[in-house]
Amino acid sequence: MKNCFYGLAVAAICMATAVTAQVSLDELDQAMEGKEDQQEAIRLRLNDENPDRAMAAMQLLIEKGDDRQRKVAISHGLSSTNHDVQLAAVEAIFNSKPILVTRWYSEEGAKSGGWRQTAERLDGAIEIDGTARMPIQISGYSEEKRCWTNTKTYCVFRINSGEITFNTHGGWTPLMLDVAGQLVGERFVFNIPTRVVVDLGA
Repeated sequence: MKNCFYGLAVAAICMATAVTAQVSLDELDQAMEGKEDQQEAIRLRLNDENPDRAMAAMQLLIEKGDDRQRKVAISHGLSSTNHDVQLAAVEAIFNSKPILVTRWYSEEGAKSGGWRQTAERLDGAIEIDGTARMPIQISGYSEEKRCWTNTKTYCVFRINSGEITFNTHGGWTPLMLDVAGQLVGERFVFNIPTRVVVDLGA
């Protein structure tokens, strides 16, 4: 008898759990509409008729928004045909103190010790294919040094007169924004032609 009662109790609990776990179609529709409404509201602000307001909205979303808001704003800024908007987006990304994955590519074979050591000074690791991978934590902008620094307070990035440059400890490398939303540039590292790619999280 006790076993029967116990079995009925367990069944009742399971049924109650199943009922409470269900989501109604109305709730589902409301949640979906809410996200769509929020996305549309963000897009409207990013495309405000006043370019200054639109740029301010973009920078605020990149610097302080949640992951979804940041992604929308970053994509909007980096894909813009307006160079000033692109620069403002990159600046906001730097200001958000992200970890930016930077890679060095070279088609030449074995890299020299100097090439590897330069990458390692930037906390880089050499991957199997010979690519140097460097996650760089941006700690903020230094007014004194006029650059964005890493956690060791070394200058890493600068934006000056519309040009973005990256400090490779062998000089400043000019970077351009490509169609994939990455910063790319070319330089010689210990006489080895090297392609620098910075992933901005677009």
